[in-house]
Amino acid sequence: AVSAVGMSRQNNEGDFGNKTDAELDEVLLTKLRLREAHDEGSGFRFITDGEYAIPLQMWLESHPRDSMLVLNTEKLSTLQTWKRIFRHLGLVAPSDGRIREMIDTVNEAYRSK
Repeated sequence: AVSAVGMSRQNNEGDFGNKTDAELDEVLLTKLRLREAHDEGSGFRFITDGEYAIPLQMWLESHPRDSMLVLNTEKLSTLQTWKRIFRHLGLVAPSDGRIREMIDTVNEAYRSK
């Protein structure tokens, strides 16, 4: 599901391109709820055919929905995304400067490969 949404956003297809991560969370969770309410032949193919459909379903069978955080991986280099991750995990976020330092370190290591 997440990869299908990411590709749709990248290609500006569907209604995903302009959604915030919070709006994207709600779209995906709504689609998952609808999928649970209907049988698999209901037309929600972007959930059932995605490579993450089975792991997502397994997660939701044993964990509450609000334990899942859906992220746009393209935004992993933003402070807002990391603050959201810390908030979701119930952790106190480091200072903005420390988060930026961690992001820059990872990006530099990635670029040097």
